[in-house]
Amino acid sequence: MNCRTRTAKKILTAALGAALSAQALEFSPEFVTSQNEGGFKSIEVVLKDGAARVVYCPPAAWTAEEGERSLRFHAPGVSLADLTIDAEKSSGPRILDAAAAERCRAWLKASVPKDCTDFVAEADEANPGAVANCPTFAPTVAYTAGGTRYRKRVVFVFAPESEIRFTTTTRMGDFDRLYPAVRRSLFSWRWENQK
Repeated sequence: MNCRTRTAKKILTAALGAALSAQALEFSPEFVTSQNEGGFKSIEVVLKDGAARVVYCPPAAWTAEEGERSLRFHAPGVSLADLTIDAEKSSGPRILDAAAAERCRAWLKASVPKDCTDFVAEADEANPGAVANCPTFAPTVAYTAGGTRYRKRVVFVFAPESEIRFTTTTRMGDFDRLYPAVRRSLFSWRWENQK
């Protein structure tokens, strides 16, 4: 293989890698508020995913913070507790196998603060709840940062053309109280065709 061929392959590999790591969803949400008969208001978040749209109902009363490559929700009346949703394109359907589980664990470990202490990997959950009929994997870790003990769980969703991550981070004492609302909200995630 000559130098020119190697250079062309490097350029193609870099371009393909950039395309595959591109954002899967457009995180410019539209917020739709509806009210039921009892006067309870619910908010739906609508995102674009190519020609389709994604509809998601976040946990009740959690406030949204828009980002360029993610969407973050903050728990009401609780500091240091949030849910972040982000995604990346995949080259095709991903399967939940041992290699995928290890990759997810590595991603979670790399996402904790570098200066954390007392890092502990907790039990994983395979398919802790279906998200739009896609397989899911949820590793969890605990760590101490800035003198505060945290628990962090990421639900990785293996969608047909992307991997979606729902990351919940809270102080250790708040996790068991707040996470059930996050988990219930995952069942609301759905793709709809554009009208």
